[in-house]
Amino acid sequence: MVLTRLARPGGEVKPGDLLAEFDRQQQLKVALEREGEFLNLVEQIKKKQADQVAARAQDETQLEAARNAVETANLEMRKNEVLSRIDAEKNRQNLEEAKARLAQVEETATRKREGERADLRILEIRRDRARQAMHHAKANADKMRVVAPLHGLVVLNAIWKGGNMGEVEEGDQVWPARPSCRSSTPLRCAFAFL
Repeated sequence: MVLTRLARPGGEVKPGDLLAEFDRQQQLKVALEREGEFLNLVEQIKKKQADQVAARAQDETQLEAARNAVETANLEMRKNEVLSRIDAEKNRQNLEEAKARLAQVEETATRKREGERADLRILEIRRDRARQAMHHAKANADKMRVVAPLHGLVVLNAIWKGGNMGEVEEGDQVWPARPSCRSSTPLRCAFAFL
C-alpha cells in the first residue's frame, strides 16, 4: 500500500485526526462502479414497476371485455324461448365460449402477476446485492484513512526500506508484517502513541 499522506512526526494529534492515508483511488473507483450498478438497478426497478402497471391496466381491459361478453351471452340466452332451436343452440355455445374465454383471461392475468412479482423480486435482490457491494467498497476506501484513536504524539518507528532502516515517508509502500515490525498492520509499524 502506498502512503499518500502522513502525519508530521512529533506532532500532537487528537482523536479523529488523520495519521496516514493510503492510496484510495482503486477502492474509490470500485465504490463508484458499484454505486453506478446500484443506481442502474434502482431505475430498472422503477421502469419494471411502470411497465407492470401498464400491463395490469391492459389485462383489466381484457378482463372487463370478457366479463361483458359473458353478460351479453347471458342476455341472449333469455331469448332462447322465442328463438328457433338452432339459434338457441348458437346462444348456448356463445355463452360457453364467453365463459371459457373469461376463465382463460383470468388465468393468464394471474400467471402474468406471478411472473411480474418474480421478475421484480429478482431485480430487488440484485439491487440489494449491489447496494451491499457499494457499501463494502466505500467501507474499504474509508479503511484506507487511518485516524488517531486517542490523544497523543506522533512518533514514527523505523522500518526496513531500501536495504536500510529508516522512517516511513509519503510515497513509500508499506505492507503488513514487515520484518522490522512485530505488528500485523502498517499503522503499528509506523506510529507509536505516548
